[in-house]
Amino acid sequence: MEVQKPKLVYFQFKYDESLPEFMLAHKTEHVACLRESFDVVVINEDCDYKRVCELHQPDLALFESGVNLRNCRRPRVGNVKSDNSIPKLGLHNGDAWCDTRAGFLSDMEAWGINTFFAISTTEREHLPEIAQHTFIWPNFINPSIYKDYKLTKVVPILFTGALYKNYPWRHDVFRILSEKYPNLRCPHFGYTHQAGPRQMLVGRNYAEALNASQIVPTCGTIAGELVRKHLEVPACNSCLLTEDSPALRAAGFSDMENCVFVTPANVSDRVDFLFRNPNKLAQITANGHDLVQSRHTIRHRDQILQWYRINKTKPSGTEIQQPNPFSPFVVRPVSSISGRLSEPQSGRHLELLRRGDRELWSGNYVKARELYYQSLGYIGWFAEPKMRLALVDLFVGRPDEALERLEELLRYTLVRYQADQPDPVEWAYFVVALLAIGKKNGAIATAHRFPHLSHPELNRIRAVLNHLFGASLPETMAGTRRHSIHQLPDRTFEGWLDDLCLMLDNAGVSDGGRLRETKAKILSGRPRISESTSNKTTLDDSSAPFLPANLRIKRRVRNHLRSFAQATGRQLNELERKTIPFLPYRISSLRKEEPYVAVAALAEDHRIMSAAILGAASAAPLSEAFVRSFGARDDQVRLFCAHRADRSNLQQYQRIMGRRMTALTISSEANFGEAALPFLTGLSSALEKDHSRLDVILIDFFKVGESIEMSAALQIIQLATFIVLFGTDRPVASELRLALLSDERYLTLNDNLKPEAYSIFRTV
Repeated sequence: MEVQKPKLVYFQFKYDESLPEFMLAHKTEHVACLRESFDVVVINEDCDYKRVCELHQPDLALFESGVNLRNCRRPRVGNVKSDNSIPKLGLHNGDAWCDTRAGFLSDMEAWGINTFFAISTTEREHLPEIAQHTFIWPNFINPSIYKDYKLTKVVPILFTGALYKNYPWRHDVFRILSEKYPNLRCPHFGYTHQAGPRQMLVGRNYAEALNASQIVPTCGTIAGELVRKHLEVPACNSCLLTEDSPALRAAGFSDMENCVFVTPANVSDRVDFLFRNPNKLAQITANGHDLVQSRHTIRHRDQILQWYRINKTKPSGTEIQQPNPFSPFVVRPVSSISGRLSEPQSGRHLELLRRGDRELWSGNYVKARELYYQSLGYIGWFAEPKMRLALVDLFVGRPDEALERLEELLRYTLVRYQADQPDPVEWAYFVVALLAIGKKNGAIATAHRFPHLSHPELNRIRAVLNHLFGASLPETMAGTRRHSIHQLPDRTFEGWLDDLCLMLDNAGVSDGGRLRETKAKILSGRPRISESTSNKTTLDDSSAPFLPANLRIKRRVRNHLRSFAQATGRQLNELERKTIPFLPYRISSLRKEEPYVAVAALAEDHRIMSAAILGAASAAPLSEAFVRSFGARDDQVRLFCAHRADRSNLQQYQRIMGRRMTALTISSEANFGEAALPFLTGLSSALEKDHSRLDVILIDFFKVGESIEMSAALQIIQLATFIVLFGTDRPVASELRLALLSDERYLTLNDNLKPEAYSIFRTV
């Protein structure tokens, strides 16, 4: 007799039918997997939770959240908190680093849910505040599609999937193997709409392509995830070539037994070995197939059912834990901490974030900024380094830039995702940024919004506004704490106030004197100081009518000039994005974009001792991004700049480099192409005199234009180990880029045509 399954009500997003076929398949597969364990009722329309429960009498409710797809709508479910008799679970259906995480936490708060499942194996590391209440429902395969079709292995190596910048392993392996072995490339056309005439391989067609291939490389992104392809490849009886990670080992993968772990350094040797030993390759392939078909199909993902059964019977004083994403659930005392992953996972982006945090809270803001930009270089939408960069801006007196960064994060959560509440830490420092630009009334009004949003960072800035301005804001210093995606160090309230004073001092809106004078009263909780009873200078004109007329006028003029500069800066930055870089680096918004981060990282990460820039100018943000990182090195470094005497102003570089810079001037009558020989002669002579070599040559084609000839460019790049080309969508630059891409003497480190056309090569 068949045992009746428990009933589950699944509140699922309403997916747009124009999405790619494989994305719609994931949606239906999730429901099919749940139906292996439950009698499932799917709800994707607006509804009243209590009425749904009365109608269906469920044993468990599951709420999908955090879906990062345009035109996919989260159903509005009312009265969720009115009935707690039925266990409720949240499902984060997205990447562990996704920009929907703040919206996910808002949803969970609104629905009163405090137990979570995630499809990402690194979720706990990216959301540490809820790690002890998060369980993993890992990816799986549908064995009716992903199986051995017994096809002839006609493709030696198959490359599938996207080549985004958060796949550095995939970039390197693709470049190395594609130049050495016969291969087939199946491009990826994105996650937002149907591929149309480009016809991306999906479903059975994709599975058969895998089955007809001997080796298929894939990786788990920069985070070391277990992605669907890790399972799809061996399920179709192909050899999985991949990057080692704790998630894969937890799933049962073992090097040279059922998969092959490689690095870019050894991938060529290991693939050579596999092709020379076909019996070993066949055995690894067969073992991988057996592993996935026996442990990772739709029938093996019963984690939610495990939780449901244990939760019904677990003794008081205990909690449910999941030692790793693929092991059975266990019950242990609440004091136990072994519920986390047995082996910590750490992607390069998180390592850079942690290093940046150490520098930030040590006061080394320049180094912290560089590390945060490097983290963003892997995942451009990663919220944590963006938030930290806003903190750096506040500490160094750039509140306008901090406000812009925070507004971007908040706009996504509140407008794009339409969450009920923002992330509390982002909201707290949005208030601080408003205060730091002199917008006291705006800061108070902002702090008044979301009165039930509680977090120590937000409660503290509310307390400061109350004591300085009599703002009558809620000061919930203890009690309910909203979860945040941002982890800041535990600081005493006094230490936090010292940091705030520093931010306000450096912003120039106040010397922090009044805040320091009232600090003792704030800490002791004594009565607030209101505007009407205070004779101290406040933080903006509207709160200081008692100032002398000349000071009030100066402040008003300063504020008007600041507003004008902000508006003009936004217009110029927008124009720069649509045309070519022309603003100085310090005010150009382009300095946050990928190529500028990449060249700064080049100067930072390699032992660069000498560099030359062709087309340098103080108004070239790319050149300045490199020079600023390069100039921070010791006194042994040397910079050579070739420029036109009538067009370039190198004083900015001279201030950075001092005597370590040599300017090689090209006459105003000559163009860069005609002056190639004098430039080469002068540069070679300078290098010989110093007995040094040239590590980097940077050619800015936005400044050089089309005047330089191909032959001259080839002579120049032969002087250096690293070659940086900016503006590679221009004729000569494009020709040079293609020549280097096809030349085996050069390795491609970065190559991007959109949104910025640039390439970085290294001489073998």
